[in-house]
Amino acid sequence: MLRRFFSPNFIYGSSHLSISSKQNPPFWPSLSLPSGCFCEKMSSTAATAAGAEAGAQKSTHLTEASPLISTDELERNLGKYKILDATWVKLPMWAGRDAWKEFCESRIPGAFFFDIDEVADTRSEYPHMLPSEEQLAGFLTQHGIQTEDHIVCYDSHGVVTSPRVWWTLKVFGLPNVFVLDGGLKKWKAEGRRTESGDPPKTPSISEDPSVTSGPVKANLKVALQKEGVRSYEEIRALQQKLHSSGDSELKDHELIVDARPRGRFDGTLPEPREGIPSGHFAFSVNLPANEMCDVETGAFLSKEKIRKLAEEQGVDLDRRIICSCGSGITAATVFLALSLLGKTTNISLYDGAWTEWQMRQLKKK
Repeated sequence: MLRRFFSPNFIYGSSHLSISSKQNPPFWPSLSLPSGCFCEKMSSTAATAAGAEAGAQKSTHLTEASPLISTDELERNLGKYKILDATWVKLPMWAGRDAWKEFCESRIPGAFFFDIDEVADTRSEYPHMLPSEEQLAGFLTQHGIQTEDHIVCYDSHGVVTSPRVWWTLKVFGLPNVFVLDGGLKKWKAEGRRTESGDPPKTPSISEDPSVTSGPVKANLKVALQKEGVRSYEEIRALQQKLHSSGDSELKDHELIVDARPRGRFDGTLPEPREGIPSGHFAFSVNLPANEMCDVETGAFLSKEKIRKLAEEQGVDLDRRIICSCGSGITAATVFLALSLLGKTTNISLYDGAWTEWQMRQLKKK
């Protein structure tokens, strides 16, 4: 069964396919929704009426600009979204599982598979670092995805690994990206339709500006939004500043919010990667990603519960925030959770996360 997601010989450079590494603020472009979707923007009067009519169908914590999409809405509008299965299972807790095999056995109709380890910088010694602009453009183009398409990411755990793909697409400038609240877990629990077998065929995309029919015309711009990602060098400089600052000056600097489970953060539980010690960055706070969602449904907790947990853990939303975790995956879950609380500016993610930090520290010894 063919698994390759893009051709290594794919050529870029037409007027229709743009790749740029320039900064393009703001990092968080306004979301739009396909025409006819339940969460489309509306007047306050219409919103009140629609809410009363929809009743219990609408999730209580989704907003018109929410990066989350409900299972109800996705099912009603399956043909209007490009869907990506972003399940990742390469941790000891998921030993023996194969995400690609599971995808072929059961997936949301029309979904494509996004391999977090393959659509990545495979030359790096650190796990699943961000792909190059060319790599990501190759994947998107081969799957018929263009800049203005509305994209839904999901995973089979609930909402665990799909935010990493959501964040990846957002940090490369795609404006309309959503995460399925509850993921495939909730979708299947509700008895919604799935498909199996070979992945769906994708429309070919032509870069020839004269092509107006037949293959889909390429219209893709991939541009890294540098303000949305932090490097090892930036984290090291931040740590040096924090160590030299007085207590009254700490709020002037970025706050690292660590998404790992409490035991790994405080050093009482081991890291899943051999040779990596547990513990945490100095002056960081812990907001465990595994406490963001309902255990039974896999869906996000209400905004009120997330806000309460964030406050209890010392997350100051007025500060500039850097999300981190073990290897950059669940950091995106916390990034998403904080965005639900309105933190859509002055927030970034440390791509290499704790694994890169510790591997580099160990090299110095």
